[in-house]
Amino acid sequence: MKKALAAIILTLAAGAAYLLWSPAAPAEDLLFGDDSVYLRHVGKPANVKFTALDGAEVDVSKLKGKVVLFDFWATWCGPCMQALPHVKGAYDKYHGRGFEIVGFSFDVDRAALDGALKTHKIGWPQFFDGTGRGNRFGEQFGIRHYPSMWLLDKRGIVRYISAGRDLEKKIETLLAESESAPMTQSGPASFLEKAREVVSSVKDHVLSTEPPHEDVKADTVTNGGLSTAEPVKEPGRMESVFLKGIVGSSSKPVAMLDAEGRSYTVSPGEEIRVRIGHGLLPVRCESIGSDRVIITSAGGSVRRELVLSTATVTAR
Repeated sequence: MKKALAAIILTLAAGAAYLLWSPAAPAEDLLFGDDSVYLRHVGKPANVKFTALDGAEVDVSKLKGKVVLFDFWATWCGPCMQALPHVKGAYDKYHGRGFEIVGFSFDVDRAALDGALKTHKIGWPQFFDGTGRGNRFGEQFGIRHYPSMWLLDKRGIVRYISAGRDLEKKIETLLAESESAPMTQSGPASFLEKAREVVSSVKDHVLSTEPPHEDVKADTVTNGGLSTAEPVKEPGRMESVFLKGIVGSSSKPVAMLDAEGRSYTVSPGEEIRVRIGHGLLPVRCESIGSDRVIITSAGGSVRRELVLSTATVTAR
């Protein structure tokens, strides 16, 4: 009864937020559905400071007056490398008009990164700390998949969080604006932010009366930008994990998994925790083939073969 009441109130709260606010422009057409997790950053500044690979000091706050692309990528990411010529083409075309790119590499192998930068003649600054998916800016911005590309306007405000789609059109739009012009591209982000504020306040009040889930404890951990509690204990919940794709090279493959609408990446021999319901499920990647991935859980007691087109459970 409480859950049903909570759902009704949350729906009413979201509706109220919509009535109080309506977007000033059509929603951004997302290249990847997963880009929607970044909507909360639209309309906010994204100040970043670091020392680039070439020793240059990067301070995005000093790039006011320029349109800036944040490119979250890695050389082991197949889609990232496929998009690279298009990104470089945009840089060559618009750099002279005030367009800049700041790269955030999620590589571990410095030599691979240096090789790619040289081969593709990439001249924009790159952040690299060798931590791979533990990249500190990836953690700061909650980067969930690669490539992820954001566009900042001349004021340093995040305007687009799926810049890979219609990149040049979006660059042209922002370059045409004056630095003092009000933001006209709002998409669903502002609406979602206001809706979340209303929903969050109601949710905290209503759902706080629900008894805690048996798998949730006070000891929290963080995975993929999500904070929750101790792992899910039921091995059968493995059936909630699916394979979305396989990227990278044959020597460094990476599996893209989906669990209840959330995306995760994992490499052979790596163990991650995926959010299932109210808890976390330990998942270990045993191997990655050309079209399938073997994962295990619960200390290896459950084994599952995930195929790109279908998912098959196999007993151990």
